[in-house]
Amino acid sequence: MEFSRRHRMDIAYDILKVSEDGAYKTHIVYRSNLNSKLMAKYLRALIESGMLRIQEGEDGPSVYRTTEKGILFVRSYESIRTVFDPDSKMLLAIKHEK
Repeated sequence: MEFSRRHRMDIAYDILKVSEDGAYKTHIVYRSNLNSKLMAKYLRALIESGMLRIQEGEDGPSVYRTTEKGILFVRSYESIRTVFDPDSKMLLAIKHEK
């Protein structure tokens, strides 16, 4: 059995992607596959970096929304991931050169 640890960038991407249209903390925890303690650290870092913002709920819990800076990160990260996708022609060409 192989265990794969996600990179911090992957976790940040997952949180920002989930929060593009707004998400509650519980949704972020489940959809990003994080525990609440780790999620809190990432939320704080993403908010401090300006990629995520909190929209206070009038009658309910706060909603987390990805900012324009966060959306730029998401789109850029998606572009980079396609280059390193195992099915990518570029990656296949590199493997065959060895």
